[in-house]
Amino acid sequence: ERFFLYFKMIKNLLTRMKKRFFLFVIVFAMQPLQTSLGLSRDSTLIHFQLKDQFDHVWSHDDFWGHVTIIVGSDRRGSQYNEIWSFAIYDSLIKYGLTDSVKFLAVADIRGVPSPFKKLVKKKFPKEPHRWIILDWEGEFAQAYHFMPSESNLILVDRSGRTRYHLSGKKLDRNKLDLILKKIYLLFTSPP
Repeated sequence: ERFFLYFKMIKNLLTRMKKRFFLFVIVFAMQPLQTSLGLSRDSTLIHFQLKDQFDHVWSHDDFWGHVTIIVGSDRRGSQYNEIWSFAIYDSLIKYGLTDSVKFLAVADIRGVPSPFKKLVKKKFPKEPHRWIILDWEGEFAQAYHFMPSESNLILVDRSGRTRYHLSGKKLDRNKLDLILKKIYLLFTSPP
């Protein structure tokens, strides 16, 4: 009888552990989905000090106090960055907010071997107004969970808190409208 009592206790314990493990797996599996659906994570603008392709040093202080849109990707996702950036910028013209929002372009180029860094750096735009932060260590991609092969857009408010995160390839009108509403709300609602 004691054996059956122990057996029943172990069975109940295993059942509870399975439920907890299942919940853990569900929560863990939802993380990429959460990002792709545009749900913001409770995070802030990372502290950084990185150079662009012109060796100009940029830091988080350059963006503090401003509504900022981080536009970043790996090499395969870079083809979508301009599409999303121009669509947002053109829409900001309608709201009269082009001077109120800063764009922070980031290239996730981690893993490039040292001998090839100069060659990779030369592949970036030559026009000074098209600067892109070269993130050799992948700090942004890791902090904001960039989706590979996609453009990643992170909306950061004036206090440095992330408010919205989306990723995508081709321009999605629904996602675009949603990020524009989030931007507009940062200027119309009290801080």
